[in-house]
Amino acid sequence: MEDLGQVYRKLTTAEKARHVLGQIFWIPAYLHMQDYYVVRIGQWDRLAPITSAQFRIEKKSFHGLGRNADLYHHMPIPELKLKMDEELVVKKVKRRPAVLILREGADPRRTATHFSGLGPRPNPNSHVFAPVISLRKEDNLGSDYPQPFIDKVIAEELPEFIHLPAEGTIIKNESMAVLTQLQSHAENAVEETDLALDAVYLGAALETFWQDLEGQFLS
Repeated sequence: MEDLGQVYRKLTTAEKARHVLGQIFWIPAYLHMQDYYVVRIGQWDRLAPITSAQFRIEKKSFHGLGRNADLYHHMPIPELKLKMDEELVVKKVKRRPAVLILREGADPRRTATHFSGLGPRPNPNSHVFAPVISLRKEDNLGSDYPQPFIDKVIAEELPEFIHLPAEGTIIKNESMAVLTQLQSHAENAVEETDLALDAVYLGAALETFWQDLEGQFLS
């Protein structure tokens, strides 16, 4: 078991507000689903405000692309700035902690405009996080991860997972950060905490992960 002082550190007030790499945030983590559920308009007088429309939820799949079950087989909705090749997708989300992996994700269109000399450098509008998932919880019989898997995560034998021991405040259970499910969220949709991963601990984990990716490319 790692020494907590080698895994976590407390941030100063200035660091917490600055959003440093490795900082723990609360994010609206979306859960991966096999099927897509989309918002469709049921009844609506197009001369009336969009807020008066009645909506319904339909199950769609990419397997129907190009057919009548096409995921994008719907009328555009100008009031929602929805085009024919765009969709309103219903996503299941859970409030969970996450590790800040990449800061200052700028809008690509505004970035291109800036580098073309046509506008100022855009402000960051999103961060990239690795969601944190509990490996085991007290009194959580039957739904914990198998012990052999947990042992491999602890032993750092699976580069895509960063082992996070319980520290008692934010990470209340023995957990792992999942590097293969990185998620981008706007800054106004997340909540910062004063807990962060130690820079050396996070750096070593990311280096191991990158080396594993390089090995897959070269094999």
